[in-house]
Amino acid sequence: MKRWKYLVLALIGVLLFSFAACAEGDTEEEKTPSVTLSASSAALDLYETICLTARAENTDGPVVWSSSDPSRATVEDGLVTALAVGNNVRITASAGGASAVCVVTITDSQAAPVLSVSESSVRLAEGESFTVTASVQLKGEPVQNVSYRWAGGDAFASVQAEGAQAVIFGLSEGETEIYVSATVRGIYVAQRIFVAVRSLDIVLDLANCKPGGSGTYAAQLYTLDAEGYEASFTPALTVYENGIAVPDPQLQWESKNSAVVRVENNETLAAVSAGSTQVVCRYKQESIAIDVTVSRTRLPLSGSAVAELHVLKPITIEGEISGEVTDATFKGVSVFGSFNAATNELTLSAEKFPRDAAHLGEGELILTTQQADYVLSAALYTMVIHDSGELDQMYRYGIGEGVNGYVCDGYFILGDDIEYTGTSFLPLAPEGVVGLGGNEAISGITGGFRGVFDGRGHTVTGLKFDLSASSRAYNGMFGVLHREGIVQNVAFEDATICGALIAYRGSGTVRNVYASFASITGGTNGHYTGFVYTGGAAAGARVEAVFLDASDPSAYHGANTSNTRLIGCGVSGEAVYGGVYLISPAVWRDDSVSGAGEADVYAAFGDYAAFAADAAAQSVFAEWDKNIWTADANGCPVFR
Repeated sequence: MKRWKYLVLALIGVLLFSFAACAEGDTEEEKTPSVTLSASSAALDLYETICLTARAENTDGPVVWSSSDPSRATVEDGLVTALAVGNNVRITASAGGASAVCVVTITDSQAAPVLSVSESSVRLAEGESFTVTASVQLKGEPVQNVSYRWAGGDAFASVQAEGAQAVIFGLSEGETEIYVSATVRGIYVAQRIFVAVRSLDIVLDLANCKPGGSGTYAAQLYTLDAEGYEASFTPALTVYENGIAVPDPQLQWESKNSAVVRVENNETLAAVSAGSTQVVCRYKQESIAIDVTVSRTRLPLSGSAVAELHVLKPITIEGEISGEVTDATFKGVSVFGSFNAATNELTLSAEKFPRDAAHLGEGELILTTQQADYVLSAALYTMVIHDSGELDQMYRYGIGEGVNGYVCDGYFILGDDIEYTGTSFLPLAPEGVVGLGGNEAISGITGGFRGVFDGRGHTVTGLKFDLSASSRAYNGMFGVLHREGIVQNVAFEDATICGALIAYRGSGTVRNVYASFASITGGTNGHYTGFVYTGGAAAGARVEAVFLDASDPSAYHGANTSNTRLIGCGVSGEAVYGGVYLISPAVWRDDSVSGAGEADVYAAFGDYAAFAADAAAQSVFAEWDKNIWTADANGCPVFR
């Protein structure tokens, strides 16, 4: 009997287990709710808005929006409005216990609203009316729902307004002013409308001038007649008496400054020189005034010119120039030497030629005559470098002494690819000399190379720095890079370094640079070896869009991880890296960068394949200037 009892209990157990297993197999796996936002971060100007969208999955609950700081940014159904300047305002969308955040940064661009009126001056006869319209724009966009306030008027005119429109009524002969104002987002703006009411007996109607300010008209003239430029004009003035046009009115025109505008034959206004004056016309007891501005005629010259201090040659000007050339300026600096009218050749002055990069580069060369400015597209450089010998001559033209330390300047560009054949390149601003100016000088604040070196996509092959030729070889090309200094758009192949390649210290900018190495010697003369800022960087230093190929293990000579910083930046350095990548043996990667900031973008890889497989690095590389960069067979950046 007990045996049957045990069999029955066992059978019941099996059935219960099977039922539980089936039940468990039939239950669908519960899915976790999630929320995603259309943006994880946003930067807004004051009073700007952005519309965020939220997608909630695996939940039927409503999306609830919230702001971590409603005094700075509010949110309503995803519409975020910036109210006050601030950082890290978290806009959160929540549903079903899940949430997503968009971090908003709010800045104030200081953009002010602009109030405009359809007419700045109105001329009426007694009993006439005229409608004017006001509008407000902010950052080029119209502002809606503005409350306008209209005021002014007296015995001569009155105003009746509704919103943005106002009707001005002429009451009696005289002059007055009407004002319109508004307060837009806390900023008060206003405009004035000049109103002149004339009697019905005499009306002066000037057809070919625009209304000016305070009841006057405005006209623009130029110093030389040319296509699109008028040096004179005749006002189209009609005189009405009692509503009837006077056939040959006796007018009296007068210029208040005949050195700027003169009146010819009592009817034509002719430009004399640049400036502004007022011309008045009188008829009996009535008068009108024209504010005339005379500007210098500005005429483009065909072609373009390149001049360099290194080899200063005459510039042949294409096209006709009217008058004697008295000056030639570039970026506000006179560079005029002489002008040969017979050959149309301009010679620039070597003494006046700018030495600082701020007044060099691409721009407009303006030739000045008495009546006009002739504009030639031009580029002025310290040197356009075509070969190894000229590259070695850079320091002769960039050399200079600063007040608080050694400073050199200039604008250098490569005109060709260069095969370097020199013994050892001499730095333009060596650390040892710049250091005489103190810490600020050696940090690149008051010392160092302050100019521009632009490779224009060219390659320098075989550049070398040899300590047997100079004790300053560890400085690289520039030694100390001033905070205004720029090195860009250049490739170095098979470089031989025993210190820095670009600069040992400083706080300038290095961007769009490729480098491969034939020899890397570390620890020479007690100095570090690497690419840029190997001895230390100061605040403001920036290195971006750089690819270093140091993949050949045989290139290393006496270098080790303690004295080699291939990417660069010494201990406690302050350089910012914006996309800097290194291929090198694994042993070199740990100490390639010291003291870099959290926001930096840089990485080192043991081989080409590791770089090509790194999605983050490839994403950064995709944003590089493709006029300069392309990918090689390994998927790594190289110059085109």
